[in-house]
Amino acid sequence: MKSFVILCLVVTSVVGVLISPTASGQCRDELLLENDVEIIDYGIDTTGHWWARARTTSVLTTLYIDGTAYGPFMKVDVPMFSRDGSAWAVSVDMNGIRGLQTSGGYINMSGVTNVRPVLAPQSSGDVWWIVENESERTLTNGSRSYRCVDPTTMFAADPSGTVIVYVGRRGNQYAIVRNGVDLAAYDEVILGGVWSDGRIVAAVRNGAVWDVLLGDDVIANGLISVRDLTVNAFGTVLAFVGGQRGAPPVVTMMTDEYREPWQSPPLESPGRLVLSPCCDLTAIPAVRPGARRVMMYGSAEYPVGNQHGPPSFSYDGGQMVYAGDDAGAFVAVNGKRYVLRGGGVAMSTPLVVSPSGSMVAWPSSSTIVTYDVELQRMQLGKMCDTMGNVVYDWRTRSAVGLGLFGGRLYKLICPLR
Repeated sequence: MKSFVILCLVVTSVVGVLISPTASGQCRDELLLENDVEIIDYGIDTTGHWWARARTTSVLTTLYIDGTAYGPFMKVDVPMFSRDGSAWAVSVDMNGIRGLQTSGGYINMSGVTNVRPVLAPQSSGDVWWIVENESERTLTNGSRSYRCVDPTTMFAADPSGTVIVYVGRRGNQYAIVRNGVDLAAYDEVILGGVWSDGRIVAAVRNGAVWDVLLGDDVIANGLISVRDLTVNAFGTVLAFVGGQRGAPPVVTMMTDEYREPWQSPPLESPGRLVLSPCCDLTAIPAVRPGARRVMMYGSAEYPVGNQHGPPSFSYDGGQMVYAGDDAGAFVAVNGKRYVLRGGGVAMSTPLVVSPSGSMVAWPSSSTIVTYDVELQRMQLGKMCDTMGNVVYDWRTRSAVGLGLFGGRLYKLICPLR
């Protein structure tokens, strides 16, 4: 459930927020599906591709992707898209026969126990999936295949999809497996990702001590805790939250351009770490000395007020944004606050911000809300009965989301300058 801070609209002589309905603004909507089908759920990704599952009969479900119907099936999972949007795959079942519906066609998996997509490399049009046949598992993209022994849910690839890595159980330990070959086993492994040159980024524990590795290089050692280990999509920046015994946790970040890892000031009660998709920038809510609740943006810190939402970055990684409330709702772009007079802002959902930093967007319970921080102009999309998540579509430079109204599925589109 989304939580909101709702403010009253007070008409005074000062400049307030201008609220523009769809008719007078730039937001528009497209009808995607009529109400002759019962829509179960739906979603959209940052390449603008959308999907929906609709109940055809009491036992059959049809999958729609970009308006094309697939099925019906007795069971159909949520599709996985490649990062560039050129390919997708989804596990389906008809009369107990498993199959894989892909952007290239249907693959019959008759005789297998299960099949599930697990991985989509950043700069590749591939989707990788696991084929399960009793105790045998194979990791494949249709042209390359590796034996996959007792895998966990941790999979990663370098941006080109050349190096495929997963973590597998080996008795009481966990092994890092690269292109089907076991490299080493540890008491516990957190797989962060794969560097652009194929080196594996992982946190590994033997006994009570954690080390963070970039290939054979040790980024940090002797840690008592590690979390939020992340590699950006281009395999050029890694970051994590870690703590030494007797010391507060810190954020550690590393790139090929650093001689030594960068570390943040000590943090108390750190929230979830977010790494810029392209740059050596991090954001994390935390408490600093004096019980100050702040948003750490690299080494800089900005007050977040009594309430705050999670941080997020623009598609190009150059802008950081979050929502907050401090005797009034606000949004902050790169730490600079913009008070929302006459509107509310979602606190539980990451905001969408344009690469210019001049506009932000978020979902309400019934529509897309956009706000121009420079013009103090708020705009609403079509009002719906229910509203899904909102993403930045880099192809159209718009905030987009799906909503249901009267059983019909609409795509709401609001350009962000």
